[in-house]
Amino acid sequence: MSSTPWWSHVLMLLATAIVGAAVPLQAGTNAQLARFAGHPLWATAISLIVSLVLALLVILALRLPVPRPAAMAGAPLWVWLGGLYGCVFLVTSLIVAPRLGAAVFMVAVIGGQVVASLLIDRFALAGFEQRIITPWRLAGVVLIIAGIVLMQVGANDTGARPSASDPAANP
Repeated sequence: MSSTPWWSHVLMLLATAIVGAAVPLQAGTNAQLARFAGHPLWATAISLIVSLVLALLVILALRLPVPRPAAMAGAPLWVWLGGLYGCVFLVTSLIVAPRLGAAVFMVAVIGGQVVASLLIDRFALAGFEQRIITPWRLAGVVLIIAGIVLMQVGANDTGARPSASDPAANP
């Protein structure tokens, strides 16, 4: 670990957990937006437009300088994929999260993130420093995968009541 104080790491973990708590809310909120918009792709576009407007407002409020075109032109092509990943995640969450439920959806997302993160660290991809895959990290991944399996096995026994908007609930 770096020379950053321990409490700084705790604050970063806490901030990350709080932001992470918004992800299942985002999936549910956007899925409902898709119902009103008529299609998941419309909800995706609307959500991304709201994100763009908010980001531009913060940029203006902070008076950040406009990126230099020469610097942007020198960037490798792969750095432009972040928007693609975000869009694919958003569309997938709109379609899949309502069907799996928030908990199973998020555990599967986290499982995919952790497995990918281990490989990203191991091979120093996307600008990350190389980190070895330790037995502890591997054990953590195994436990997460076990959690995904356990939550999916129990997913059919939800005990959930049909919502008022479910046509089957209102014959």
